[in-house]
Amino acid sequence: MKCFLILILFCNVFVSKGQNNFQLQKDFSWVEVENWNPQLIEKFIQLTPKEFEFYRMNEPYYPNLDSLKKALHVVDINGDKKDDIVFDGQTLGEPREISIFINQGKTFKKVFSDRQGILKMEFKDGSLSRLHILDWGCCTDYRNFVKFYMVKKEKGELKFELQGRFQYLQNTELPKWYIDTVKQIRVLNDLYNLRATPLVDDTSSYGYEGQDVKGNVLGKIPKDARALVLAKLLDATNRLWYLVAVLPEYDLTQTVFFEHPKEIKSYKCGWISSRFVEELK
Repeated sequence: MKCFLILILFCNVFVSKGQNNFQLQKDFSWVEVENWNPQLIEKFIQLTPKEFEFYRMNEPYYPNLDSLKKALHVVDINGDKKDDIVFDGQTLGEPREISIFINQGKTFKKVFSDRQGILKMEFKDGSLSRLHILDWGCCTDYRNFVKFYMVKKEKGELKFELQGRFQYLQNTELPKWYIDTVKQIRVLNDLYNLRATPLVDDTSSYGYEGQDVKGNVLGKIPKDARALVLAKLLDATNRLWYLVAVLPEYDLTQTVFFEHPKEIKSYKCGWISSRFVEELK
């Protein structure tokens, strides 16, 4: 019971004030946040000789320092009126990398690193307050992950706190619009279908890394499971669909989602019919 109460409290903090901060896909534009400071980029490259060796190899068919300059973005991350550096570029392997370096005058301190790309950056009082990362996987991975970080200052240092991780499949239909206010619902029927699209499809064939699946069902949700509603859609038959994120403590059955035992459990995203759910206050 104590563990369950902790999870409820965590969820309530995660969706504080109900504001929908959980969009799963969006085009991020550096123009909205970065500053023009080519001199700082040159200084950063000189002061970080051990970073980004991939770009310093000076080999044919490899990125070079000109490519590195295009991958470096100047942003005042901590609101101290000194420009900092964000790296958004290729690694030696297939994944891309996001790294944040704070300008300390004669040095740059790396305070954050993750894979793939930025989905959203939010600032409060001039300092980064939220950072959303989209990890679209690599190779034949059919899953996408969205990581939601809260950024706080402790004794002058930035701390990146992972609040939650959403998982959805690459063939999941994403909405054009998300609801403004997140609400929580409870599933009333056992083995309720979580689907990739807002459509009852039990005949089409889908393949997930060797798994052949009939229909667009991603998994079965247990009775009384709770979820966040992110978007709504009314289909041609007047059936109302919810794009939901099933809370991590509820395990789906007959599912194509999977997680490594050492990974934090994620919210599972997909579409459900609204017919057999109730809204929680």
